Order: sequence, then C-alpha cells, then structure tokens
Amino acid sequence: MGKVRKLPFFIKGIIIVCVTAVVVCLAAVGLRVMEEQQQKPRVIKAMVSLLGNMADKKYKMDSSYQMLKSGKLAYSGEIMLGHIDENLLEERYRFLIPYLNHTSLNYVFNKDEQGKKAEVSLEAALYGTRSLSLEAYLDERECMVYLPSIHNSYLSFSPENVKKQYQDSLLYTVLGDGAVLPEENLGNYVFYEKESITEGHIDNFEGKLKEGLELFQELYQEITVEKIDRKEDILWNGGYENCTAYAMTVPTEIIYRFIKLAGVQAESLSIQEKELSFLVYLDGKKKLLKLETEATVLVKDQKFPVSVFFYPKGVENPWDSVAVELDVTIENIIYGFYLIGNNEFLEGKRIVRSNVSMTQPYIMELLDMDMEFGQETGSISIDFVCDTPVLSMDGVCKIEPLKKAINKPEDEAVKIFELNFFEMLRFSNGLNWNFFKKQE
Repeated sequence: MGKVRKLPFFIKGIIIVCVTAVVVCLAAVGLRVMEEQQQKPRVIKAMVSLLGNMADKKYKMDSSYQMLKSGKLAYSGEIMLGHIDENLLEERYRFLIPYLNHTSLNYVFNKDEQGKKAEVSLEAALYGTRSLSLEAYLDERECMVYLPSIHNSYLSFSPENVKKQYQDSLLYTVLGDGAVLPEENLGNYVFYEKESITEGHIDNFEGKLKEGLELFQELYQEITVEKIDRKEDILWNGGYENCTAYAMTVPTEIIYRFIKLAGVQAESLSIQEKELSFLVYLDGKKKLLKLETEATVLVKDQKFPVSVFFYPKGVENPWDSVAVELDVTIENIIYGFYLIGNNEFLEGKRIVRSNVSMTQPYIMELLDMDMEFGQETGSISIDFVCDTPVLSMDGVCKIEPLKKAINKPEDEAVKIFELNFFEMLRFSNGLNWNFFKKQE
C-alpha cells in the first residue's frame, strides 16, 4: 500500500476557501429564499396589527353615540359666518344664502327626532349690522315663528312647500318676489333618516373590524408583496427611523369589499385601476410607519388622479396621532392637503384635535378644530375655525341630551298665508312700522 501524498499547503487553502464560498453562497441563497418567504407575512402582519389597534377601548364613544342615536338633542353655541359659496350647499339649502353671509348668531336648537318636534331660539346680527331675534316651533303639521322686531305675535303656517303657500297668498301681492323660500317640507331640513350613514356600523364596529381582519386573511393569496431597494428616514416619536420599503399590490375589488364592509355608500365613486399599488414602510421592529398609494378616482365619469400618504404616529397606539398627505389633480392643477389628527385622553374625556392645511398651489390653513367627547356624560363640544376662499366661519357648538319636553307654544298665532285683504293691509303696515322703527 503506497503512501498518501499530502497536498501542498496553498492547495489546501484554496480548497478550504472554495468550500467556504460554496457554503456561504448556499447560506445566502437560503437566507434570500427565507427572506422572500417572510416578506409577505411580515407586511400583512403589520397591516393587520394596524387595523387591530383601532379596536382600542379608549376610542369608544358609546355614550356620545347613544346620545346622537337617540335623536333627542340640545344644540347650543355661537357662529360667526363671514361668507359662503352657494356651491358648497345642496340646492335645497341655497335659499338661505342671502341671510347667511356676514352674519353672527347665538343659538339654542332642541329637537326630538321620534316625536318629530323641534324648537329654536336665535339672536343674530344680519350682514354684521341689523339685529334679529327669532323663536320657532316645528312639528309635522305646523310651524310657528316669532319675530319680535317684525310682529308682536307668532306667525303660523304649514311646513309643506312654504314657497307655494306664499305665492298663493295675498302676502305675495303685497311683497312680490323678494322673499326667498323653500319648496321642500321644512321637516326634511330638521328630521332625517340616519340609517344610511350610521345604523348597524358604529353599533357593531368591533364585529365589522373582525370581519375586515378575517377578509384580509381570506384574501391573503390575492395580495402580492415584494421588498424593494428603497430606504427612507421617517420622523416618529421625536427621532428618525430608518425604514425599509415593500411594494404591495391589492386587487381593487378587495378595496371595494372593505368599503362595503364599512358601510360607506359610494355608488358614484370608483377607482379606474384594477389593482392598487401600495408602498409600505416598516421600521426595524417591523412596525408600519408609512403607507402610500396612487389611484385614478372616477366621480360621475370625471377622472381625478389622487396620491395618498398615511403616517400613523401614535406611540402608545398608532391611531393616537395620525398625519395624512393628500394630492388631488383637477384640470392639470395639483391641490395638496395636509391633515393632522391627535387624540388626547383626560379625566374620562376624549379630545380630538384636528387641522387641515393646503400645501399647494397655495399655502394656507383651512380648518382648525377641537372636539371633546364626554365618554361618561354623553356630550360633544366643538370649537372650530375655517377660513378658505369659498367659506369663512368660526364658532363653538355643544351637543347634549335633551333634558326637557318640546311643547307647542300656547300663544295665539296669526295664520300668515290665510289673511284676507283688510287683515293683510293691517299686517303689512304693522310689519313695516315695527321693523323700521326698531332699526332706528
């Protein structure tokens, strides 16, 4: 048996290097495969965690919501209105425009949705100069209005098509077309069905959220995720976090299913793309710090390119503080908006501070608003300032449970649209005398 010849040292080194290289390559390939296999679960887990955090009990507004749902509400506050563009109002409300611009008012408004009764008390300064006070009562059959600066008794009429009642009356012969009046039943402005907006959705929020999370899992295979070569430093909790970007593609049909699940009615709104592409940014702890997407939104066959950038910034809960950047292209002009919402929890109250600003083509603050929810008392306080080219107003509003019954005034009333010729002459003379005398 011959001797085994030893390999030279340098050849041993080459073999060891080659073997090591192969092992390293195999390990790298294995790690790459594992990394790719983990990308999708990692991103989906971050998304599901973000949605799951919405169920935090501190966000519940059970008492406030139950108060609103009851329909027995007392509103009070003060509003200062600079100007309002009529295009912001539904056509049926535009008859109010002449009375709204440059007006300030203090108000108390009580309503009982189920009993179909409401009453209002106003102290207004019309056009910034002429003062006017008003008291009114409304039910399904009658409306009673008391204007002490115009007449010394209640004026009554049916809530049905006030404009037609006026045109069919002798009052129209005296005053002509100057009065701007509604054609719809006045009850439609005060009493309305809330079912299409809230019923069954806020009541069962946790159930809906659970369904949404289950839907996410059900459609897991329909979603694609790929890690991309992009890093971004994102501001969070007073410092910058280096985040990794993942491209996520979601069929638009899934988005529609989530919208339907949330109970949002959007028949006239759709998305042009069959798939939506998202960029999801995760920090080193695999927490979602930024989500962005682009889409072409169709509204009544008009196309609007939209870009959305969403930042959950809360520390204890990501929804405690949220920032949203929104860019909408209209007729080749990009309109940029920046929205901030912060939740604070103090002594059994939830305070939501929100701000909306325009970032392009002009830089301006549009809306600043604080909303306080009494989680134990069932009340809502709103303090807001809005200043835009089409709307300028500020004020405060408090909403509380109605604590007293709404009763029809017992005072004698003048049926304003049923007056005969001689009654009308006395009424119009008294009206002119009282109004102009009290403006001196």
